[in-house]
Amino acid sequence: MIHATRLFLPGMLERGRGHVVNVASLGGRFATPGAAVYGATKHAVVAFTEALYHEVAPRGVLVTSVNPGLSRTEGFRQEGVPDAFLVDPDRVARRIVDVVRHDRAPEVSIPRAFAPFQLFRILTPRVYRWGVRTATRRLLLRARPERP
Repeated sequence: MIHATRLFLPGMLERGRGHVVNVASLGGRFATPGAAVYGATKHAVVAFTEALYHEVAPRGVLVTSVNPGLSRTEGFRQEGVPDAFLVDPDRVARRIVDVVRHDRAPEVSIPRAFAPFQLFRILTPRVYRWGVRTATRRLLLRARPERP
């Protein structure tokens, strides 16, 4: 991501227009048990994107972090996860196109319903942490196979 940005950004700045889109994850905004390393790497993408946005937006180049939720892919265990929390990769791709066409920056959450939780996390950290623990526990219980 950083190498690609270094490669393409100079031309965008020279033209005074362009749009860098980095795909991170809601995991970069919402830390969850069992995903410390994943969350840290995705948060790095979000932080890099936000900082770069502030640096280059005044020069006509937008930078957006697209943060999908739990994706319906082979790389993610989906047992026990409610369908409302899963996002199709095609939906993410369509949203990325929308971000570029409509100059959305610096951050987009997919599904959009998760965006307000960022404010909730900041304003009520104790309640937020309780919710994360409770939801994680429930998801883990659903995902565990029945024992004989």
